[in-house]
Amino acid sequence: MNSAVLPHDHFMPQPLAGRGTGFLLALLAHGLLVLALVLGMNWQQTHRTVSVEAELWAAIPRAAAPEAAAPPVTKKSQPVPDRPESRKPAPTKSSEDAQIATAKSKKEKALEDEREQKEIQQKKAKAEAEKEAQKLQAQRKEQEQKKEQQEQERMAAAREAQLKRIQNLAASGSGAQSSTGDAAQSSGPSADYLSRVAAQIKPRIINPSVSGNPSVVFEIFLAPDGRIVGQRLMSPSGVVAWDSAVERGIIDTKILPRLPNGTAPKSIILSVRPGD
Repeated sequence: MNSAVLPHDHFMPQPLAGRGTGFLLALLAHGLLVLALVLGMNWQQTHRTVSVEAELWAAIPRAAAPEAAAPPVTKKSQPVPDRPESRKPAPTKSSEDAQIATAKSKKEKALEDEREQKEIQQKKAKAEAEKEAQKLQAQRKEQEQKKEQQEQERMAAAREAQLKRIQNLAASGSGAQSSTGDAAQSSGPSADYLSRVAAQIKPRIINPSVSGNPSVVFEIFLAPDGRIVGQRLMSPSGVVAWDSAVERGIIDTKILPRLPNGTAPKSIILSVRPGD
């Protein structure tokens, strides 16, 4: 079909140029507006929790219940750090050596204590033994003293008896002729032996100037062979010079004759006067 070319009307609106570009700009503007609205709503919105209170009306008024107490806030316990002293360091060689040295020292100390205890016990036993020995020695010494005392008493009794015999002989004037046979006169050395003793001592007595005829009595101790081992003044004469002269004469004599049996008596009692 042939299309006829319509004549152009000058009063018809002219087609607008760039319609697509305008549509895109409008769409963009609307998108920006929507985005601004969304952002504005999110900015004004808060997260506060809105509490709502409602009052309930009843026929009889009642007090409202108290608000629930907020739960206590519990503090989380902080972990306690380990103390330096509670941490045991790993054993080292030096600490092991120290432990060994400590154990060795303890062992040595125990041995030393044991040794000291043994020494104490030994000293105690030794002291007890010495004490017992001293006790036995004291007992023996006491027995010896008793024996010596008995011997001295026996000798003193013998001397007394001999002294009485000598006094009796001196009172009678001679020895054998005045003998009556009683014990006081016949016990001990005979008058003849005493005369021999006096005869041996008198030459050695340096006679001082003595008035009268004082008598001095000495006890002379002899060894078995007749040697003089000691003398004792039993009855002084009252003249010290005469007593000293007789004692020096006895000492100078040194030895006396023996008895007929070949031995000398243990002791004799001799009375000496200047006029004898």
